[in-house]
Amino acid sequence: MKEFKTKEEFLKELEYAIVMRFYGYPNAQNIIDWAKKQNDLITIIRDCPMNWKYYFLQMGWKQFERGFNWDYLEGCDWVNLLIKYSKYAGKCKWDKLDKWDWRELLVVKPRFVKYCNLDELDIWDWKYIVEKLKEKGRLTELKDSISDGQKGHFSLGYERLERAVFESDLYEYDEEV
Repeated sequence: MKEFKTKEEFLKELEYAIVMRFYGYPNAQNIIDWAKKQNDLITIIRDCPMNWKYYFLQMGWKQFERGFNWDYLEGCDWVNLLIKYSKYAGKCKWDKLDKWDWRELLVVKPRFVKYCNLDELDIWDWKYIVEKLKEKGRLTELKDSISDGQKGHFSLGYERLERAVFESDLYEYDEEV
């Protein structure tokens, strides 16, 4: 995570980032022009538009956490941020993640399953997640991260997960024969 000491240091890094990462992004030059007009780095950090603060967080520019409105982020935004920086899990609004967000997040960061309402995912979602994690050799990480409460007797989601694992094991067995 990067921290800036001066406005000039920030502007230099911003101009580089715009060229390397946001080339062709609508209004990319506008954020540079806006930042140049600000008095100092503190003003830039405080008054920066929220959509740019989000991009700066994704780039690891830690100072933009200050005053960040975490309610601004939607499910896919949370997924992108958590995949890069797990440290934001404590700030995450987990209820904003839909089944598609959970699929993508769990394939990359299976330990976050402890925050998931397992019942939101159907058997096909679980099959996708299980298949991807098996390819990476990380299925055990998912299973170990599920809390006892999530494994309760009436958890349809956990039953679906178990079925997906069982069926993928059968498929593997059929391939070997």
